[in-house]
Amino acid sequence: MKITIDENRRTAVLNSGTVSYVLEAGNYLVHRYFGRALRDYRGCGTPAYYKRAYSTTHDCSVPNVSFDDFPFEYPVRGRGDFRIPALTVEQASGVQVVEPQFRGWRIIEGKPGLPGLPSTFAGDTPAQTLEVVCEDEQAGLRVLLYYSVFEGLDIIARHQRFENTGKQTLILHNAQSASLELPARPFEFLSLYGTHAKEANRSRFPLHHGIQRVESVRGSSSPQHQPFFALLSPGTTETSGEVYAMHLVYSGNFLAQAEVDSFGNVRAQIGIHPEGFRWELEPGGQFTTPEAILNYTAEGLNSMSQTFHRLYREHLLPQRFAGMERPILLNSWESMYVL
Repeated sequence: MKITIDENRRTAVLNSGTVSYVLEAGNYLVHRYFGRALRDYRGCGTPAYYKRAYSTTHDCSVPNVSFDDFPFEYPVRGRGDFRIPALTVEQASGVQVVEPQFRGWRIIEGKPGLPGLPSTFAGDTPAQTLEVVCEDEQAGLRVLLYYSVFEGLDIIARHQRFENTGKQTLILHNAQSASLELPARPFEFLSLYGTHAKEANRSRFPLHHGIQRVESVRGSSSPQHQPFFALLSPGTTETSGEVYAMHLVYSGNFLAQAEVDSFGNVRAQIGIHPEGFRWELEPGGQFTTPEAILNYTAEGLNSMSQTFHRLYREHLLPQRFAGMERPILLNSWESMYVL
């Protein structure tokens, strides 16, 4: 388990021993790879850029780049990327355009907590965290992205922190906990739906062009849709097939969605639901998103489930309960409520 930064290649590689996650930094932070562990990153996942019809090219050190299919690590609108954004910020002028650009990164030993929010912890398990700093100086916005890996677990734990470094009040309208770029391949969308006393029914269908989403605006994550979804290679079973899964460690309103663009590229996101969300970020203020867990396996749905179970049993539950029978819970729901 390790995180390595190569300043010559401008890459950061996260490796848990079983999965790898690769970022590349130029002016913009770019996603390059998420999947089974790599012994060394040598440029896989780098697309061949060429000018798209009816799109604007940009000078960002790579010729012929069109932002409408660029694999941004944490995308925003306003520069030619018209797919689902991970961040929407309103400035004092009313303009809802920001452009956070890469400023630096560092490796933190262990796993930081999220003040006021439930989150995983490392405990006695070796863990490392990559902190990436992006900034829009004109808007006065600093975006810190966090990626944590645990030894022997097929997951990446993600969250963001936003800091107002300027003099104007900024309003967050959309701040997703994770955004993931996947290659142009066929996928199936798996989610869990239900109702009271009939929770966690499976819905599975081929991912198609456009946006597919599950959500809750009920004030809680709700049994109607769980804050989880997975993208599967076609034909995936309990014991075989690739699974890219996302789960939000949060019990409030959420949005989980995947978009297939006109070129077949896939963008997947999960986080707080933007509907009804409005956070005033005053000068000097901060906001932290809930934690999202990215889970990858090439061994089917049972492997995905076991990884989630192990992570939450060993790294989310209070440690005093992790290895013992649960204490008896007296359910007073029916007998004690007021008529």
